[in-house]
Amino acid sequence: MIRAVKSARAAEPDLDLDTTSVVALVELNTGVPARLIDASVRYWSSYPHEIDTWIAEAEAIEARATSST
Repeated sequence: MIRAVKSARAAEPDLDLDTTSVVALVELNTGVPARLIDASVRYWSSYPHEIDTWIAEAEAIEARATSST
């Protein structure tokens, strides 16, 4: 979810994370209910280093997987 939120913010920098705009965009694009996206964002705001580390690890795994094909 946080990767989707970050992607939405990058694609639409004028949208504010503190409003429902980013959440609505992610909900529209993923089909995930807003309440779950909100919960993900709240968790991320409490543990940003942990989540950002997981995201970086996932991106590194994806990069290795796609470069070997």
